[in-house]
Amino acid sequence: VGERIAWTAATGDEVRGTAAFEGESVFIGSYDRHLYCLAPLDGTVRWRFETGRGVVSRPALGKGMVLVGSEDSAVYCLQVRDGNERWQHRTSMPVRSSPVIHGDLVIVGSDDGVIYAFNLDNGETVWRHRTWGPIRSSPLIAFGKVLIGGDDGYLYALDTDTGDVIWRTQSGGAVQSEPAMSGSTIVTSSRSGSVAGFDCDSGSRIWTYQAGVPVISSPRVSADSVIVGVSDGALVALNLADGQAKWIQRYANQITSTPLLGLTAGYIGTVDGSFLAFLIESGDLIWKHELGGRIVSSPCLAGTTLVIGSTDGHVYGLSLADWEIQELEAEKASV
Repeated sequence: VGERIAWTAATGDEVRGTAAFEGESVFIGSYDRHLYCLAPLDGTVRWRFETGRGVVSRPALGKGMVLVGSEDSAVYCLQVRDGNERWQHRTSMPVRSSPVIHGDLVIVGSDDGVIYAFNLDNGETVWRHRTWGPIRSSPLIAFGKVLIGGDDGYLYALDTDTGDVIWRTQSGGAVQSEPAMSGSTIVTSSRSGSVAGFDCDSGSRIWTYQAGVPVISSPRVSADSVIVGVSDGALVALNLADGQAKWIQRYANQITSTPLLGLTAGYIGTVDGSFLAFLIESGDLIWKHELGGRIVSSPCLAGTTLVIGSTDGHVYGLSLADWEIQELEAEKASV
């Protein structure tokens, strides 16, 4: 399937972060210290913005601005159209968490153990909540709550407006993934090897699945299935209601990428360097493509192209069949 690669864009170092897409542009960070703005059809670099260190944070887009964290400890707010800086806010340690825009707030975690809410317009701190370890998880906003995991082993639910703790619950290990949500069930994964479902209202644990090895991939939900990659190379589907395994497929030696799910097909990268399309119902392989380097980045749909980064320093644009694009669009619309 050599014709799957529509384009490649070269950066100067590993691309471990995940892309974001809006309008006519793809945004993705590289360890060459830059955030790139690319054209989704051919990968042309429209602009790039230099930070002080590597960028692994996934950009957030809203109100004509792009927000991203850098390992130089800052969160940057840039203009989408030209990459000009609007503001930056320094934390005291690297920012590997991916920001989320909620109304006039930008919410993000830092390795300094603080969850921050900044004013989107000027970067001033609206509220902050200190935890007991680095925050590399990325926030999910739901029902007026900021849901985010910490290296201290807790899953936090904070009031979106004030940052006050609504509840916090032990997750069983460092949570560096981004929580997923369906109905009132939150699903998280942890480095201790557990995937767990929690009730959004109370924080009480509903179920736990033990993978036995670290789970760095973020879980994603499709209908009544939770799909997640495991660091021993397994791709696992769990029942959303009780966490029982539906199927386990092993396509690699290690998976830390987060799946992108359509209605019936899902997509994920592997540390072995392959990129997979699989059936959500069974985990059976639809197609597989070898890329250069290791893939710890997660796929992003950018118009009609799947965009993924690799440790070989390239960003790849993969072309999809019409049915695949329609499925992914339909799933996105239903969320």
